Amino acid sequence: MSWHTKTIAELSKSLHSKEVSSQELANYFLARIAESKELNAFVDVNVEQTLLQAKIDRRATGAQRYFCHQALEDNRWFKNIE
Repeated sequence: MSWHTKTIAELSKSLHSKEVSSQELANYFLARIAESKELNAFVDVNVEQTLLQAKIDRRATGAQRYFCHQALEDNRWFKNIE
């Protein structure tokens, strides 16, 4: 699935319907970040904290929305580069 092409609303819907988990999205976006290190798009990527937050987020709808928003905010830059 190309999660990076989805809107925040679409990702939120996918999280609510359990089509994808916050952990799966975290891993997906972390992998995209790792694949594009040469872009220097991120000053710091805390993989452990991101995965821990994703594990916690799956329990709360509001937290899922927050995680989804954070991942996509940073991911917007990748769309224009592909």
